[in-house]
Amino acid sequence: MSAAQSKPGRRPTVSAEWLESAAAELESSAEGSLPTWVILGQAHRYCEDLGKAAMLRKAAGIKSVADRREFLRANGVEA
Repeated sequence: MSAAQSKPGRRPTVSAEWLESAAAELESSAEGSLPTWVILGQAHRYCEDLGKAAMLRKAAGIKSVADRREFLRANGVEA
C-alpha cells in the first residue's frame, strides 16, 4: 500500500487526514481478511497490515509535511 494519492503532475498527498483515513481503511481490510489468512496459514499478514496502519498514524502525527514525507520514505512508502 502506498500513502500516495496519484494526481497527474502533482506530488502525492501526505495530509494527516488522508493518512488517518488510509490507516483506518487498512485496519478494516485486515480485520475482514483475518479469517481467510488464518485458514491459509498466513496470519502474519494481519500483523503486517496493523504495523503499516500504526506507521501511517505515526506519520499523521508529525506536524511538518517535509518531516512527514521523510518519515514515510524511510519506512518504504512513496511520498
